[in-house]
Amino acid sequence: MKLRDTIYAKCSCCGHTADTIQEEAYGCDTCGKDITGELMHPSQLKYSEVLGLTVFWKDRDTHNKDRHLCSWKCLLVELRGLAPRMEDIDFITLPYLSPDNHTPGQEVSDFMDLFKKPETK
Repeated sequence: MKLRDTIYAKCSCCGHTADTIQEEAYGCDTCGKDITGELMHPSQLKYSEVLGLTVFWKDRDTHNKDRHLCSWKCLLVELRGLAPRMEDIDFITLPYLSPDNHTPGQEVSDFMDLFKKPETK
């Protein structure tokens, strides 16, 4: 999700763009955490720094949904949100699970924690 747009300063004489005052920023599509440093462009994910999820719908008129997520927990929230519409989905692409990824929230251990059963007392 886009958190903020780029703001440009304009030349007071000619009105042309003179300088960038503020860079655009992007956030996790689930929690809103700023992931701008991890994205080169919203459609170009850096390997293993942002988790990408794409939903392909059976209805070809429905646009595919690209999501950019900061952690496996946010990915799980996104998948649970899609559960009621599974009959309308053709398929979903999931991110690779990489042992080389040491980004907090995206490590293999973070992924495996999603499947742990809560301990009973």
